[in-house]
Amino acid sequence: MPQNSESRPLPRENQRERNSHPAYRPDIDGLRAIAILSVVLFHACPTAVQGGFVGVDVFFVISGFLISTIIFKSLVRGDFSFGQFYAHRIKRIFPALLVVILSCFAFGWAALFPPELQQLGKHIAGGTGFVQNFVLWGESGYFDIDSESKPLMHLWSLAIEEQFYLIYPLFVFVAWRLRRNILAALLVLTTLSFVLNVQGVQTDPVRTFFLPQTRFWEILAGSLLAYAQTFEVVKIQRLQGWLRSHGSDALARNALSIAGFILIVGTVFGLNSDMQFPGWLAVPPVAGSFLLLLAGPTAYVNRTLLKNRTLVFVGLISYPLYLWHWPILSFLRIIVGQSAPLTLRLAAVGASFVLAWLTYRLVERPIRRGRNTSAKTAALCTFALVAFAVGYSTFSSTGYPSRRVAMDNSYASAKAQFESNAPSACGNDQAFAGLEPVCTKYLAAGATQTVFLWGDSSAEAWSPVFRQIAYQRNMNVIVVSHPACPPIIGVRETSFEFPLEQQYCGDGKTGEKVLRAIRASKPSAIFLIGAWDYFGPFHHSALTDSPDDKTATEKTTIKALSDKVPATLNALSSIAKVVVFKSWPILGSDPDYGVVRLPFLGRTTSRELQTNERHELEGAFINEIFEKSNVANITYFDPSHAICATVCATTKDGVRLYSDRYHITAAGSILFEKQIAKLIPVGD
Repeated sequence: MPQNSESRPLPRENQRERNSHPAYRPDIDGLRAIAILSVVLFHACPTAVQGGFVGVDVFFVISGFLISTIIFKSLVRGDFSFGQFYAHRIKRIFPALLVVILSCFAFGWAALFPPELQQLGKHIAGGTGFVQNFVLWGESGYFDIDSESKPLMHLWSLAIEEQFYLIYPLFVFVAWRLRRNILAALLVLTTLSFVLNVQGVQTDPVRTFFLPQTRFWEILAGSLLAYAQTFEVVKIQRLQGWLRSHGSDALARNALSIAGFILIVGTVFGLNSDMQFPGWLAVPPVAGSFLLLLAGPTAYVNRTLLKNRTLVFVGLISYPLYLWHWPILSFLRIIVGQSAPLTLRLAAVGASFVLAWLTYRLVERPIRRGRNTSAKTAALCTFALVAFAVGYSTFSSTGYPSRRVAMDNSYASAKAQFESNAPSACGNDQAFAGLEPVCTKYLAAGATQTVFLWGDSSAEAWSPVFRQIAYQRNMNVIVVSHPACPPIIGVRETSFEFPLEQQYCGDGKTGEKVLRAIRASKPSAIFLIGAWDYFGPFHHSALTDSPDDKTATEKTTIKALSDKVPATLNALSSIAKVVVFKSWPILGSDPDYGVVRLPFLGRTTSRELQTNERHELEGAFINEIFEKSNVANITYFDPSHAICATVCATTKDGVRLYSDRYHITAAGSILFEKQIAKLIPVGD
């Protein structure tokens, strides 16, 4: 995460603060420019600059180098102050951050639907609390909105840096006071973090990408260089003298700078987001940044490219540019769609530059300069608390559904027009113990036939059509619908973000409880309804069938499905007829239905939908498992056949089919009444 020119000298009126900074190196701002341009181009044109995300890793190294230089030199002089250090960090970080966060909230209030604004509120709280990396890690699951639709997603890197700044100064200060070997301690921490990174990327790449302990080694790489240039000056001067005496000093510097530049550019254009990152693949950009900083301002690349006035200017505004560019691109995607034309994306980038420059000139510089540091720090902290409260309130209020944008758009779905028996609780029946609150019975007076629906949240979404049929036939319907929990006996799901009390299949025993309830209900038909595609290679959700596995992976998921799906089908088919609903097609984004985000834009319907080819590809793995199960008397029902041609439709016969990316509407389910009625045995 770029932060605005740590090496930039401050005004004379605060001599102590000025002396705490290293001498200004314009080539570092040039390096920042390379990093921020890589990130911006990756976000705006991901197919052209596929590895541009490594710009964040470059920023990590720069931050570690500059912050450590400040701390080490202050310790040597004996004037290090925690209060001054954190006040300085607040004055650098908060001004631009608060402007961007509150601007996002204002725009989101006008343009976002309640679920989207609720998500934004959570991210505002996470961003101002500097825990956004943990928030995003927890969201890599079932109901997660696409990362491109999270305007504050990019604050994860700022959170990691601030978590580092919270721990690192105290660690160094204590080691200094106790006269411990700081270099040895830094080497141990760097090695430990790097090992955790390499190991973690193999088993849980999402966790490894977002958590601080697996990213600190990149910041510490800059700290090691700062240590050498602060405490090993004599040795460095001797080495330089020896090189000069052999005519090799300039040659060595030039070689280091060229090698560093090649490593960074090579990863920017050589990596892509499908590769396991960070891991070993993060070494080249980190090493490249280290070498360019080590080479110094007189090295060839540093003096000819990085000190270019245009790049230095971009480096100076790199922090506000980082903050602005992603929300603008994200809001563009939300409003226009995934297929926003290149011209609009480039215009968004241009707007980001303008806003970054204005933020730098009108907000950052006035606050950083001048006196009244204590008053400024207190005011900024107060505004940060206000922003946190705004975010938390927005999240807890479920996105303020009474706003005009929510009221003007029938976003959720059309209501189903159907008749149904009144629901009753399952908890008073011992056979259903442990299945509350996700079990509902619809009982008909004198009914002799029962249909049992078991599934994840998709089962509840499909229940209206079954209740309609049951009302007409005088049948009972029992629905057990566990969000994020597939209808399979003997599996555990370990990656969803639900609170502990809602992790219905986290213990692997849910399936046995449902099986007991099914046997007691004596149904004439059992319907298994799940979003099976979520456990394939295109989504994050994962399963395990082992009670010892703490984390599920793609490998454990395939094993669990291959073993447990046939076993589940065999167990259920011995009780009654079994019908398996295949996955309802998952859209690329929430359906628009001709919504009005902003009145002056009119109605927009351009958001990218699911193609039939993509839907078949996402479900290929589970369909293969179903085919290999070889269980007799299993019927499969694929609702996508009725709506997917080249593209999967979002409306049918004038009825809206999707309540969100994942679920069918109540009215949409009624459209399948005839097909589903044929799957239910006629009672006696």
